[in-house]
Amino acid sequence: MPRRRTLLCLLMLACSARVRGQPEIADSWRRGAAIDWVGAGLGFAAALRLSLALDTNAPRWSGTGPMDAFFLRRAPRDPARWRRLSRASDVLASLVVGASLLDPALGAWREGDLGRELALVEVRSLALTTLVVTATKYGLARRRPRCTAEGRGRQGCASSDHRSFVSGHAAFAWTAATALCTVRRHVVLYGSRIADWTGCAASLALATATAALRVAARRHYLSDVVVGAVLGLVSGWLLPALATFGLGEP
Repeated sequence: MPRRRTLLCLLMLACSARVRGQPEIADSWRRGAAIDWVGAGLGFAAALRLSLALDTNAPRWSGTGPMDAFFLRRAPRDPARWRRLSRASDVLASLVVGASLLDPALGAWREGDLGRELALVEVRSLALTTLVVTATKYGLARRRPRCTAEGRGRQGCASSDHRSFVSGHAAFAWTAATALCTVRRHVVLYGSRIADWTGCAASLALATATAALRVAARRHYLSDVVVGAVLGLVSGWLLPALATFGLGEP
């Protein structure tokens, strides 16, 4: 029995070492080039240009659909509670994005080239989300729920209160969470698949909670956060799959 236990322990250590020491960058990956970094930079620059060129002093969209109105009627009515819920959503979104941005550091610790590739995955995904969020917020200028009669918010609305669609918090949280999960599908960063997929599930849960809190805080309609989550899926999963990892099995 002691000999069997010793052999089992040695086998487990060998498998663990094999997982940690295996090549991290697969041959099927498309390696990043200078043009990829330039494209991401242009995305951020275009978003900045749009935010400076378009004003949201007056809303261009203030309508609601049946589902938006349904969830708005069930949201809290206390403005003080809105502020607390909004701050909570800020914290959760920051946690998700921060966890995702740790991936390049973990990758660089294991292999320098891997860190650069994961950094490009993150930057490119965030650039797409930033561009689309900015274009829709400033281009559509949707009035936030708390500034509508149904929202029973304050009468005067600032320029930032006309940027409801899409939800930036939901979009960035879902971008970060899905990017984290996409990376975990191809690379073991936390030492084991179980730890990696636990981190993925936790990130998705936090992203979902972020979106729900934005609706409860009357910062966004349901449609704002749903479209934001879809955008996050496109930026965090589809874009890395098409641009780096491929759509096939890892």
